[in-house]
Amino acid sequence: MPSSETRAQTLGPSMIWRNWVSNQVCRVKHFEMPSSDDAVCRTIKTAASTNLRVRVVGTGHSYTPIVPTDGVLISAERLTGIENIDPTNGSVTLRGGTRICDVGLELRSAGWALPNQGDIDLQTMSGAVSTGTHGSGDSLQCLAGPIIGMRIAMGDGSIANFDASQDIDVLNAAKVCLGMLGVVLSITMKLVPAFDLHDKIWRE
Repeated sequence: MPSSETRAQTLGPSMIWRNWVSNQVCRVKHFEMPSSDDAVCRTIKTAASTNLRVRVVGTGHSYTPIVPTDGVLISAERLTGIENIDPTNGSVTLRGGTRICDVGLELRSAGWALPNQGDIDLQTMSGAVSTGTHGSGDSLQCLAGPIIGMRIAMGDGSIANFDASQDIDVLNAAKVCLGMLGVVLSITMKLVPAFDLHDKIWRE
């Protein structure tokens, strides 16, 4: 069977999708797992040509109904990996489907770390930032805060680049977009020097 990378005008199979606690369930007409930016754009264009709505899903860790659709559901599962660590700028560019738990060790080996993260680290970076996921600490930003650039496949299948140096207001609007702008292909965010955490437990 040809993969979604080689199909020109056909889309994937129908399936039932559930989030991690099964409080959100839907039957999608087509389920796609592209592994390249071009494949994402082709899927969006094909869906648009047949008047099908498109939604995108990471690991399904949201309780809210932002994923369910009866159209095309694009999984970010294969859009993974760190593209670049820039020590001069103190930043990392990673693909949207990269899970938080898969980022730390590689950053640590390069002497860097994410500024903050939550107690659950199985989410994709694009899903976590797009839904405003926060970490811990009253002086720290949410995960979307350190973002300085994004690359998004838009609703017409084109790719738009959002950069803090060009228009910070537009980038800020794109950060927590709940998947409404399109499919987040990559994220560039500022890092902090690698650090250790200390766990202290008080017992009565």
